[in-house]
Amino acid sequence: REAWRAAREALRAEKFEDAAQRFEAIIQKQPDSRYVPESHYWRAYALYELGGQARLQEATSSLTELMDSYPTHRSIEEARDLLIRIHGQLMNQHADRESAEHIIEFMEQWEEAHHGDREDPESECDPLKLAAIQSLMQMNEARAMPVLKRVLEDHEKCPELREKAIFVVAQNESPEATQLLLETARNDPDTQVRQQAVFWLSQVSGEESLDALREIAMDRTDREVQLKAIFALAQHSSPRAAATLEEIARDPEHSLEVREQAIFWLGQTDDSFDFLSGIYTTLEEFELREKVLFSISQAGSRQAGEWLRERALDPQESHELRKKALFWLGQMGELSCGDMQKLYTEFTDREMKEQLIFGMSQMNESCATRALIEMARNEKDPELVEKIVFWLGQTGDDEALDFLEELINR
Repeated sequence: REAWRAAREALRAEKFEDAAQRFEAIIQKQPDSRYVPESHYWRAYALYELGGQARLQEATSSLTELMDSYPTHRSIEEARDLLIRIHGQLMNQHADRESAEHIIEFMEQWEEAHHGDREDPESECDPLKLAAIQSLMQMNEARAMPVLKRVLEDHEKCPELREKAIFVVAQNESPEATQLLLETARNDPDTQVRQQAVFWLSQVSGEESLDALREIAMDRTDREVQLKAIFALAQHSSPRAAATLEEIARDPEHSLEVREQAIFWLGQTDDSFDFLSGIYTTLEEFELREKVLFSISQAGSRQAGEWLRERALDPQESHELRKKALFWLGQMGELSCGDMQKLYTEFTDREMKEQLIFGMSQMNESCATRALIEMARNEKDPELVEKIVFWLGQTGDDEALDFLEELINR
């Protein structure tokens, strides 16, 4: 009893090396003691905490001895859980193939034991099972894939378990893995699981995955999954993927958010200018027009710059959209100081002039400071002069300081 107490004290003090040795001494020197079964467990636990391949393998031996020699002991469940964690660590950190086989055996045995048993579905979310699924990533595909397939096809399982299985499946580049992703994306009842499957389909090339993504993107029953499908389509370089995004962007039957996302991702491609500029005037919603302005600005081409300039100068356009066009022109670097000063004289609308004043104040160039000074000298509107003076005061430029001093001395 004293030896047991001393070993437990060492464990509580986190002196794991000492604790492991003391528990081993009980096993070796007192084989008939009632403390032997738990000494096997706690020795394995102390070795697990110490880590390292040799100690972890010793720990598995101790736990295996406990489970073989004392199959009805009260600590068997805890021993089994710890054994799986140790095998997972050995496999992931030390590429131990034998431990990988143990992980597979555990999953297969668990599947067989719980097949058709739904009395306690929450137990399927056990972190141990999640860890076991994660460990399958390093496994031989021929052994791992059937286990993963059973997990994904059983929709009554914990969704977290299926999500983890999807991630593992996605790491395998095989027709069977792609088929599992396709089936899950189409059929799983859980939104999060379908989203994960759709995301990983974005990494799979080929017409079959494209067909599935188009089908999901067109389905308006689940907005979150639909948005994931739009993202996934944007990762495909296929003209069919772009055509699907264009169709969604045009279709008023789709939600505003979905159409915005289609427009956004089209803007990330190299040849979307003609479509986006063509669709702009057909869009009634402010949000969609605003998204087109942004998406076209991403092209960074002179053609895009000229088109945005036309929008900024168009008196038929709303103030807010003209301001947006002007802002994105500035972000593209398409407007020089001279351009902005010229636009300032062309605009008669105060809001547009205010936007230009702000844009020039952000240029951090001496030519912008000089242009602002000239605008302040010529501007008749006191409120606009006040705004120019404010922004000149933020520049810290010597020319701006001289001008401000001149104003004070008038």
